[in-house]
Amino acid sequence: MSFKVYFFKASPEIDWSEYWHNYDVAEHFALIEAETTLSVVLKYLPQNGVILDAGCGLGRWTQYLRQRGYRVVGLDKSLEGLKAGRDHAPSLPVVCASVLETPFPKESFDGAICFGLVEHFEGGPADALAELHRILTQGGFLLVSVPYNNLVRRLLVNPLYGLRNLKRRLLGYQLAFNEYRFSARELSHFLTESGFDVIACYPDEFKPPRCKGLFVDARSLQGGLRPTTSWELGSIAKRLRGLLDSISPWLCCGGVLCVAKRVTRTQPATTCVKEPNQ
Repeated sequence: MSFKVYFFKASPEIDWSEYWHNYDVAEHFALIEAETTLSVVLKYLPQNGVILDAGCGLGRWTQYLRQRGYRVVGLDKSLEGLKAGRDHAPSLPVVCASVLETPFPKESFDGAICFGLVEHFEGGPADALAELHRILTQGGFLLVSVPYNNLVRRLLVNPLYGLRNLKRRLLGYQLAFNEYRFSARELSHFLTESGFDVIACYPDEFKPPRCKGLFVDARSLQGGLRPTTSWELGSIAKRLRGLLDSISPWLCCGGVLCVAKRVTRTQPATTCVKEPNQ
């Protein structure tokens, strides 16, 4: 498993109801137009099928895609988040349940998106991916996005983060698991083992001046779990992001989005997707 991220809280689980309660819903919905992966989502999701937004939170992707003509159902275990989303969009079709045990019959959906969810299971993403495989039709596309363990994180941020955690433990703080940061190869492996063919991987970021990777890294080094809708960098960090992006968009991007297809295999699966060039 890749790099573990912790936050400081007595509870062993994230209180997602509290997390979503602090969001500005309208601003959170508006962030979709800043997503670099928006074109990927629109390219692969079928317009004539039924789509699941797994781990929909406030339902921003559910609402956005429905406005674009897609038939989408949202799924999340946080009732508070779903209520906040319905307050913003009363007709939003959502279901309160865990992705580990959905109420849907086998092969109910022709496509699914799962953004910012499977990394939060400390036992790994396999069980969630297996359930998504079960409820997708043959040939259905699954788009999964998780935090990316990019080069800047591996060389600089993760070692600093590890030292910060050691200091906190010595001071008596209790650390609770938050999420994993995966490489593209790791996520592709989990998808392949769950019965998917991985088609492509893309850097998951915001268009400038917003930024996921460097912005999240600065917050994670400070500790805590605080929602935001700004995602704006300072002037120095903006110049750094521009320099790194000019070399490769993978160097400091916040996430990796894998596009996979549910298939019926006639031979053992192999993971053929290579780590993106950095």
